[in-house]
Amino acid sequence: MPTFDGAPALPDAGSIPAEERTSYVIAHAIDLFRGVGPAIRWLAAPNMALGETRPCDLLDTERWREVDDILGRIEHGIVS
Repeated sequence: MPTFDGAPALPDAGSIPAEERTSYVIAHAIDLFRGVGPAIRWLAAPNMALGETRPCDLLDTERWREVDDILGRIEHGIVS
């Protein structure tokens, strides 16, 4: 089912392997920050919206979608 902006919806967390979820979020960060270096810096820095947890530490947990949600908010100009 497509999202409101026409992008394909991400499947439920349980239906895709952890490696694919991690790849999806990393690709989202690279696209948003326009490069691998800036994406890695963002993923490795403590994030206030995540309780000062580094986004990279959550990619293989059930909280991975929180990281992707924050990227989406940044992408749409919502302070996160």
